[in-house]
Amino acid sequence: MDTKNLSLSEFENWLNSFLNFEKTPKKNIFWLDTMRHLCQKFGNPQNQINLIHAAGSKGKGTVCNYMASILSHGGNKTGLYTSPHLLTFFERIAKPDGLFENEIYLSVAKKMLENEGWFKSENLPSERPTTWFELVTLYAFLVFKEAGCDWAVLETGLGGRLDATNVCVPKVSVLMPIELEHTEFLGDTIEKVAFEKSGIIKDGIPVVCARQKTEAENVFRKVASENHSPIYFFDEFIERYEYDFPKITLYFKAEFSEYFPRPLSFNARIPGEIQAMNASVAAFAAKIACQTLTMDQIEEGLSASFLPARFEIAEYKDEKGLSHKVVFDGAHTENSLNLTCQTFNSMFPTSHSVLFACAADKNAQKMSDIIFNHGFNSVVLTKPGEKKHSDFSGLSKIFEDKKDELNLECQIVEEADTDKAFLNAIKISSEKNETLLICGSFYLIAEIKEKFFS
Repeated sequence: MDTKNLSLSEFENWLNSFLNFEKTPKKNIFWLDTMRHLCQKFGNPQNQINLIHAAGSKGKGTVCNYMASILSHGGNKTGLYTSPHLLTFFERIAKPDGLFENEIYLSVAKKMLENEGWFKSENLPSERPTTWFELVTLYAFLVFKEAGCDWAVLETGLGGRLDATNVCVPKVSVLMPIELEHTEFLGDTIEKVAFEKSGIIKDGIPVVCARQKTEAENVFRKVASENHSPIYFFDEFIERYEYDFPKITLYFKAEFSEYFPRPLSFNARIPGEIQAMNASVAAFAAKIACQTLTMDQIEEGLSASFLPARFEIAEYKDEKGLSHKVVFDGAHTENSLNLTCQTFNSMFPTSHSVLFACAADKNAQKMSDIIFNHGFNSVVLTKPGEKKHSDFSGLSKIFEDKKDELNLECQIVEEADTDKAFLNAIKISSEKNETLLICGSFYLIAEIKEKFFS
């Protein structure tokens, strides 16, 4: 391909020509030999940057952003690799406070396309086809190198053991809470999912863990022991915390006073008591990885950290100029949805309107239980955008059956078109003078924000 006049949109289109698991889930497409081969062809850029690597079922995007913000406030040029994006693909490969310069993205895109032949199946191990996520991960490594990053924080895509990011050797590995998710690909028990996530544990590399279910904790301890890796769990390094939004104060145990000689106190930009755990994990992991960080720098990084669509409060102005308050939260697992609903109820106790969608691989039955158990009586159901596979008719039936089973006085609106669903939800919530919660899918939020909030 001629790269002389290459645009970033053309490069993105080229990436999109490869198999994308996020859009088309498929079995037997996960391996690391292709990624290792491609990284080697490009000089192993992942080995030229200090890295922190995170996996888990929930909270890993938030904790990655916290860690990257901390490292950045410590005077380090820091990259952040997360997914999914909301408005632009390049949000996935960025700094904790925004995008890199376009020239950096374009320079790396040209380097990859100038070696386009390296990505052809016949030139790869076992002649396997390259996947979209492998290329995007390679692109991230190269962007961070091109940008001169001292550090980068990487969020796994799916699982961990065979995830394309797992070619790295980090300074610390981070494991967030484990839930049953992507069971078709990761296994149908907590132990099996935890085993896949534990694949990011490397020989001798410290591991920092959020609070885990016993089944997951047992797996992590076993794998860490086999790899001679010191492992630290939330309840082992945190004495207690105080949460009074926005202020969070973290008290570390006395044996870690070398790292934390006093409590950490900061003002969170993301509400929810769970942020105390996320911040604790992020602070502890970042300090272990980069011991030159000061207490002030850690607090500044935690205070500055913000993630779109993680309990993001916004205002929608309708065509009459009237404002309507909405809360965006991409919560798409049972525990994260439960926490989102709890936080929403505590902050907006008189609001009971929700716009909800979920992908086909989520447990819609349990999601409906959570939503009804938290008192939502105006529910608009839709699809999770056009980019994510869903079972809309099945979702609608589950909510209708649950309403009948519980004999609820509840308004359920079913609208597959996301634009119409949003406008219906705004109309319903505004008539009741309520704040609207939009949740269940980052893809749904991305479409709504792009259409109605940009």
